[in-house]
Amino acid sequence: MDYVKEWLNYGIELVQETFFAEEEAEEKETADVSSTKEKRVSKTEKVAIKPQESVSSKDEDIVEAEAEAETETETGTRTGEEFSAEFLTKLLENSLDKEVKTVNATMFLDACVMVPKLFEGLGSALKSGNGKLVEKVNIVRTRQRETARDLNVDGSALSLQDIIDRDIRNKLTHSGKKKAKQATRNIIRLVWFLDFITMLFESLADKQEASLKAIVQDCWANTLGPRNKWMVNKATTQALKVAPIPAKESFLKLLGLNDKCIDDQIVTLHGWAQRSDTVAKEMWTWLKSKDLESVP
Repeated sequence: MDYVKEWLNYGIELVQETFFAEEEAEEKETADVSSTKEKRVSKTEKVAIKPQESVSSKDEDIVEAEAEAETETETGTRTGEEFSAEFLTKLLENSLDKEVKTVNATMFLDACVMVPKLFEGLGSALKSGNGKLVEKVNIVRTRQRETARDLNVDGSALSLQDIIDRDIRNKLTHSGKKKAKQATRNIIRLVWFLDFITMLFESLADKQEASLKAIVQDCWANTLGPRNKWMVNKATTQALKVAPIPAKESFLKLLGLNDKCIDDQIVTLHGWAQRSDTVAKEMWTWLKSKDLESVP
């Protein structure tokens, strides 16, 4: 029986990796097409460009590449650090400007890069999406820098709404395959993870008798699952049935709750859930006001 489960789990992981790889290939194709078009434009306009402007353009490309490399290194470092749900949710809470109802991009993204560490504590079935999550964070950071440059402002002061507004102005929110590298689509998918986190914390608090496996299955089925491609949802749903998921006590230790009494655990979990849920709800309200909540 264990042998059959092992092979079934292996097959499911292959399906997940295949479909995530297809999505990555599609996004790479988009980037390649965009790069080719830029090169064509560059060749066409080469005669009209002054030498000084050409050097300036080249310098900007170098700066952009260096900044991208710094972001990837920084993200990788943060995902390797010890996980703290308190810190993650506090970042989310502080990212929300309650007066103007906007979400600070830097703090939101800093919180998102901690999510893969949380997923690692839930077993192997959800690990396939970790790389995609980090990639989406890096894409949004790039769009953040571009928005700051366009508006001539400090990027750390920008909100997620500012970055999406740039997509709206440039008519890029529903731009076919190009949307893969735009801010709107990737921010929406990061907000999906907030919905998952919120339900996870709430379920841990309210379903004391349920196993971690049952909780994770329910959270996937009600948040991330239906929003993913059919085959990814199907494969992950099956993987969550057969893949080993740690005992709840082990996960509570990752969350730093193992030394707390049940009542204190419940209060803490509800507090974390409220922080992430408040940010998610503000984002969904704003996205719906712009008719963007269902960007494919």
